[in-house]
Amino acid sequence: MSSATIIVLILGGIVALLIVGYLNNAVEKTKLDKARKKAELTERQQRIEALSEALPRQLLTVAIKQLLHKLELHFVEGVLANDAQNKKMQGRALLLKERLELGEQYAIGNPETNTQTEEQVKEVRFQLESLQTQLTRAAEERLIPVAQLKPAVAHIQLQLINLYLDYFRASGQRFMQQGQPRQARLAYERAVKLLKRQTAPQFAQQLPQFEQLLDKASKLVLEQTQNTATRGNELSGAVESEQTDEWKKKQLYD
Repeated sequence: MSSATIIVLILGGIVALLIVGYLNNAVEKTKLDKARKKAELTERQQRIEALSEALPRQLLTVAIKQLLHKLELHFVEGVLANDAQNKKMQGRALLLKERLELGEQYAIGNPETNTQTEEQVKEVRFQLESLQTQLTRAAEERLIPVAQLKPAVAHIQLQLINLYLDYFRASGQRFMQQGQPRQARLAYERAVKLLKRQTAPQFAQQLPQFEQLLDKASKLVLEQTQNTATRGNELSGAVESEQTDEWKKKQLYD
């Protein structure tokens, strides 16, 4: 075997190794890209599902609920395109399709939530803001039409305001019943400030209502302050009287 033949065989072997290495890298890269895409689709599907199922019923509309179903179905089908045997996603896809077929006749089954504490209010606010973020991102990616996004965002913003107004009203009422008008006044003051920043006509009639509640709480605070001052004066007078009596007794016995 000549030296030239040997060189050719060596070069051929090197080329073959390079080709095999390139193909292996390409296969691994494809697997990684597929796994990454599946993970991203699964993560977004889970977020949409969590919001769709956890948001309080009183804050949702059928249109928004069905919009979430449509968006989630897109991600479910994306996962199935990469993992056709995924039983969980297959079941979820069937359920979402059944709900979408109902259209406006779909009945929202989410539980209602009473926001009694500020922590509960913050949790619901986070859910609403997350909902808006997900819908806005979907519209930017052209997964949902902008025409459907606008009324959904308007509804979300409206519910965010109502969320806090309901909380301020309930808190103020509770503090008034507990004989704590100062705390009630603070709650009503926050509601009045919030309403004064709004331009939507549906909030116009609520402002006088909260102003009346604020006025009532302020009057009770004033009454409490005056009563406290009166009791303080009476106590001071009693103390001075006792001190005078003690002084007189001391003078008498001395």
